[in-house]
Amino acid sequence: MDFESKIISREISEILWETEKTVGTAESCTGGRIAEAIISVPGASKYFKGGIISYVNEIKERLLDVDPQVLLEKTAVCEEVAVAMVKGACRTLQTDYAISATGVAGPSGGTK
Repeated sequence: MDFESKIISREISEILWETEKTVGTAESCTGGRIAEAIISVPGASKYFKGGIISYVNEIKERLLDVDPQVLLEKTAVCEEVAVAMVKGACRTLQTDYAISATGVAGPSGGTK
């Protein structure tokens, strides 16, 4: 894990620890790396409840309640899907907050 990720994870940890709030993740192209960064901080079990890796649209629809029509019309790489993934993760994982990531990964480039 790079230095920047460690700093961000520590900052998230401090905020959640102090506010007694919980967080989860809904990841696609990152494949669980956001969750990995969060749990790298000791004591993360106090505020991190879990993550959903929704690499395919079927899982986005079934576990995160992403609208299939939005996926069809705009693809998985759009703000609407990212927001729906956050809402679905909060609902499914019963957390106060969630972090989502969706995009294109792979050998031919990636989404910024």
